[in-house]
Parts: sequence; C-alpha cells; structure tokens
Amino acid sequence: MYLIALMAIFVGLTGCEKKDGTVSSKVEIAVNDLSGAPVANETVYMFTDPSTETFGSKPIYAAKTSVTDENGVAGFDLQEVFDLDPVSTQTTLYFTILKKVSTNTYQVRGTIGVTVKKGTTYKKNLTVTD
Repeated sequence: MYLIALMAIFVGLTGCEKKDGTVSSKVEIAVNDLSGAPVANETVYMFTDPSTETFGSKPIYAAKTSVTDENGVAGFDLQEVFDLDPVSTQTTLYFTILKKVSTNTYQVRGTIGVTVKKGTTYKKNLTVTD
C-alpha cells in the first residue's frame, strides 16, 4: 500500500511539469524566388526526413506546415511538435516546398535541413525554383 501511494505521488508530480516556453526552439524560413524577391502565400512543409526520402517529400508525412506571410517568412514553433528534452537536445529537420504535379506526385521546389537545438531560434533562407 505504501509503495502504491509513493508511485501515485511520483506520477502526479512528474505529470505536472511546467512548460513555460523558455526552452522552445523556433525556425523562421524566408522564402525567395530566383531573383531574390520574397514569395508570399507559399506552404512550407516540415519533415523529419530529407526530401530524397518518401517520408520527406509527400505532404501527408509533414510534421507541421506554415504558410509564408507577405514578407515571404514562414514560422515554426518546434515546442508544439517536438519536446526537445535533455536526452535529445538537438535534431535535424527539413523544411521543403513542394509543387503537386499529379495525384500523389510532388516536385521538390526547394529544401533546407536545419539542425535545431533546444532553446534556440534559427533564421534560414530558402530559394524556390520553378
């Protein structure tokens, strides 16, 4: 009985861990065309696999998406998707722009890999081709 009570207290305490947002990582992807002009209203997909792999080149496998604003910037708050705990303090994510060419077939218009660490904000540029 004593052991069960201790386990209940432990589970209760660890389940109430406060996430105050101070360890959140953010990535901002600035999308430009070949002339360097910002591209607004472009969907940027975030994958855990590179675009050369199936799981990194189809929208259904995206961990998160964001649409670029009028300045061509798409923002990703990674705390909403990944809990970068002390064991895995960094990971590489891939930000990709796709163009649908037919049913279930997509062309990669641009991609960039970003190794993110907990509590860091990244700003990267991505040039789309077409």
